[in-house]
Amino acid sequence: MKTIHPIGVICFLYFAASITLSAQTNPGQGLYDVHSTKVLATAGNYTLTEGLFNKALRFTEFLLGTRLTPEEIQEGLEESIVSFQQSPQQIIQETEMLDQQMQMVYQLTDPTQIALVRSSIICQLYVTFANSPEQPVLRRLMEKYTPVLAYDPANMLAFTEQDFQAFLDYTAFMYQLYGQPFSIDEATANQYREYFIQQFLQGTVEVRQSLCVMSEVGPYIQAVWQNLPEAQKQTLIASLYQSQQPAQQNTNDEFTRDAYGNIDYTNPENIDKMWPEGVDTPEEKQAYLMKRQREINSFNASMNIWNEMSLQNHATMLNVINNLGGSDDYWEVKYRNW
Repeated sequence: MKTIHPIGVICFLYFAASITLSAQTNPGQGLYDVHSTKVLATAGNYTLTEGLFNKALRFTEFLLGTRLTPEEIQEGLEESIVSFQQSPQQIIQETEMLDQQMQMVYQLTDPTQIALVRSSIICQLYVTFANSPEQPVLRRLMEKYTPVLAYDPANMLAFTEQDFQAFLDYTAFMYQLYGQPFSIDEATANQYREYFIQQFLQGTVEVRQSLCVMSEVGPYIQAVWQNLPEAQKQTLIASLYQSQQPAQQNTNDEFTRDAYGNIDYTNPENIDKMWPEGVDTPEEKQAYLMKRQREINSFNASMNIWNEMSLQNHATMLNVINNLGGSDDYWEVKYRNW
């Protein structure tokens, strides 16, 4: 895993001035024994310890967003030993420097910030590998676990297949909160994928960021949600419904309202006012409802849901969870089921 070290160190300077830190310094403590002195290889007066290798392994699995198989870890170890025996001092220095820089990331508490750091490293590595004929283990693992669909080297952002799949999962989760089913076939998924690639390539930096954080923010929100008490879940759902109904805030329309300013749906006159012009008879209303149902299940309706999944929406969701007392440390959530 020699190739990862000098490249990874560079990426953190971009974020050093704007991160929020916590006391967390050793995420996944039970998974990575970074203090092990077990000797894996020697070269002259230098030793490659298990602890040093585990520092690189921890970084690699963070980057890939998954646990590696024993076979993949062994392959990485064999490559690391070869690189170490060729340049022992360099490998030790680069690994230690990388881990020192990663301490800044391990202290982050905001999943969005963590996701942007991770995306920047993926982007840097993707550009480097694209211009190199070498096929190190890390390159093959990235192509397997987090293939890049589109990237922005100027802003160090990479939109990956992992982000896209997380979007689908998060969309299904949001549909569930609103009490709606969500399922798509492969053809529709491919259509979504191409749509988001174009959104990334043509969108603003904010749009690109909102796409690149999905693989971290989406699973985090869902994991925290699962641990909320039922009463807090209902409070969160109510707040989401309220945020999606801005029309209720306008009291200067023609609807009658209750004491809280909400439309009074028990008033038949209000219901009649909701039908579009020209929709009057029972047959016309039935046809209109069927048309709206098709639209709800359409590609464009899903795009409207995605438009709400911006960085601001993620922040709102995270703030609500935090205010409910349900927020856990990101790293505890991440490694809970690893």
